[in-house]
Amino acid sequence: MRRVLHKHRHGSTVPKKSHFPRSWSDQDIEDALELTVRAPDRVTRGGDKLQFTREVDGVEVRVMIRTDPPGPRFWSGYPARG
Repeated sequence: MRRVLHKHRHGSTVPKKSHFPRSWSDQDIEDALELTVRAPDRVTRGGDKLQFTREVDGVEVRVMIRTDPPGPRFWSGYPARG
């Protein structure tokens, strides 16, 4: 989770990364990522990853879950734009 916050919270200086809204706290970001996995609008598969997508408070949130061995695990989460 720290990696997502470092790269995608508002004000991050990591190049070429989308950012969550300025008004979202770290807890808001974590909650949005969890909601996206628990109740996605859609799920797609690409190779060894599942992509969960959901709109949360007007923001399209994506979460990537790796499915290759040793088993399912969180890989990434980010806003689609921003």
